[in-house]
Amino acid sequence: MDNIKQIYTLDEVATVLNVSVDSVKDFINSNDLVAIGSNKDKIKRIDLYKFMGKSPIDNIIDYEVPSQHSKKEVIIMSKSNAQPYWNKARKRFEIAPYIQTPEGKKRKVFGGKTTDEVMDKYNAFINGTTYVKNEPSIQCDNNQCKITLSEVADKWWEYKKETVSQKTLDSYYYPYAEIKEFMGDKYIGDIRFDDIERYFKWKQSQRDGEYSQSVYSIRSKVLVNMFWYAEKYRYIHKNTSPMLDKPTVPTGKPTDRDARFLPLNYVNTLINVFKDNIRYSTIIKLLLASGLRISELCALKWSDISEKHEDGNTLYEIHIQRALVKNGNYIPHDKNNRPYVPGSTKSNSSNRIIVVGDDVYKIICDWKSYVEHNSKLSERIAEHGTKEYIFVDSFGYLINLNTLRQQMSKYMNKKLNESSNRVKFHDLRHTFASMMLENGVDMTVISRILGHSSISITSNVYTTVTDKLMIKSAESISSIVSKIS
Repeated sequence: MDNIKQIYTLDEVATVLNVSVDSVKDFINSNDLVAIGSNKDKIKRIDLYKFMGKSPIDNIIDYEVPSQHSKKEVIIMSKSNAQPYWNKARKRFEIAPYIQTPEGKKRKVFGGKTTDEVMDKYNAFINGTTYVKNEPSIQCDNNQCKITLSEVADKWWEYKKETVSQKTLDSYYYPYAEIKEFMGDKYIGDIRFDDIERYFKWKQSQRDGEYSQSVYSIRSKVLVNMFWYAEKYRYIHKNTSPMLDKPTVPTGKPTDRDARFLPLNYVNTLINVFKDNIRYSTIIKLLLASGLRISELCALKWSDISEKHEDGNTLYEIHIQRALVKNGNYIPHDKNNRPYVPGSTKSNSSNRIIVVGDDVYKIICDWKSYVEHNSKLSERIAEHGTKEYIFVDSFGYLINLNTLRQQMSKYMNKKLNESSNRVKFHDLRHTFASMMLENGVDMTVISRILGHSSISITSNVYTTVTDKLMIKSAESISSIVSKIS
């Protein structure tokens, strides 16, 4: 018995697995496992995960329970093909095997910045050893890092594929490719702030007119991210990023936020233009009534809408938990491979619930009635398996947002005969927010409805509207002063 490192009583095993002692005995006998003790009251440690029927029975496990665990704990090993996954909320990789204790099955989470770090922590736990972080050494020789910016940029790009939405990734692509082209052949440790300034001056020279400020902002963000990544994974020393020296970035053309807010009379004109097209008119009305992003609206399912009863009133909750994103594996002209597919929302705060009344719900019901009475469309929806989605195109597929934008723009230009007046879907979102503000709805509430991560984002976007409200509030202040003077 010297080779037996850990034993459990039959009662202990039966308690942990919530089965009878006879079941444990039957398992031992049927699989020719050796029972220890004259009364077969003790057994060698067995693979309880396999005992529970999760995979074929192989053999007895014979290793010591690590000292940091209770002797009654039984580690249930993860499946052999289990891999770390990206936890978007915590912004790290994780693996979460179960630990079975006499009190019940519990999950233990191992997290880390890389998949290798997660697996190292997991293996250390299983082997009963202490995890020691394996810091990669700086890849430098005489203060010169032997890795180019292009190589680091590619590693950063692969990292970002796992950590940001497809929409954000798309916005990073051209800056990423452009930066590599301009100075990618230089060693990462040799790049200084004047190299960054030369890049921005070059970018500025590529256009006769002004770029918008967002063009420079996104490139600056990408550079900060790349050097942060290089520092994090020790391709450069800490606090040596050239972006810390705040290189001069050109001043671009400011975004005209006022143009995003449509006046009420134009909103009514817009709805009237599309009154003969129920798909377009429904989409416009719902965007104006909810403040949803077009990608969120077109990814809604019927199951995302539920009734809510409060104070004798019936309200409706719209659960926003996905958005249409560009399909990275899209193959043109392949009908079964769509350019837009359901994906994650823009950010964690974009997963939200919007409460609406009967008037908004009626708009949705009218569209549902139209679909149900359109036999041809219903057949196409059934054929393509899109019945669960509220909005589909005329062929029954998930909506292609690019096509939707183009078709609605052409339709509006034809009806209004004013090709220069182009209304974007996002203008409707801004119009919703501005009307809510002007009607006295609290900024915090609007921020939550829009799915902004903080109220400061909402107030910065709607500066013009809030300025008007500040002026309007002067009347209230004067009224208060008159009462106390």
